[in-house]
Amino acid sequence: MRALLGGLSLVVGGGWWMATASRDVHMPALPFYSDSTLTPVWTADTARLHRVTPFVLVDQDARRVDERTFDGKVTVVVFFYASCKDLCPRLESKLAQVRAAFSADARVQIVSISISPDHDAAPVLAAYAAANHISAPAWRLLTGDSGEIRRVAHAGFFADAPAVRGVGATHGETIWLLDSSRRIRGLYNGTMPLDTKRLIEDIATLTGSK
Repeated sequence: MRALLGGLSLVVGGGWWMATASRDVHMPALPFYSDSTLTPVWTADTARLHRVTPFVLVDQDARRVDERTFDGKVTVVVFFYASCKDLCPRLESKLAQVRAAFSADARVQIVSISISPDHDAAPVLAAYAAANHISAPAWRLLTGDSGEIRRVAHAGFFADAPAVRGVGATHGETIWLLDSSRRIRGLYNGTMPLDTKRLIEDIATLTGSK
């Protein structure tokens, strides 16, 4: 598990502007993150942009979940583990704020993926969900084969990317925001209140409710 934790270190927060805008093309309000450098790019040409790769896991109710679960939804993604006693509860409180902000919007979902699947079997996640007032489909806790989780973390979310922002983060601090086509549109530090506010605003932008 230690290797997996190390691989999920990522840097978030800070200012960044790298527009590829053309005056002749309408640019999206939010950037895309399409390779392991996690460089934000604004472009209207989305055909070749990275999308979260196919995967198969199960949720806290032992129901199969794959990449198609993300299609048509604005999805907030984090990596966590059920026995975490320090960082994960703080991160979860921020996600609860996000969930509350969009409780009436079925287009928005939260997905928390366990990085300790050998311990976090579906019954463990079901108990964790019950204790923390988490319910599917609005908020899914995923587990499964450790190799599958490692693959989707690295290939799907670039979770082993090098530090690129100047503010360090340990495992699980990073929150990913995906649009309805499984493209990465935002990265946030889940321990920072301002990033939580920005995440809520960006979700509203993607859903058109802003």
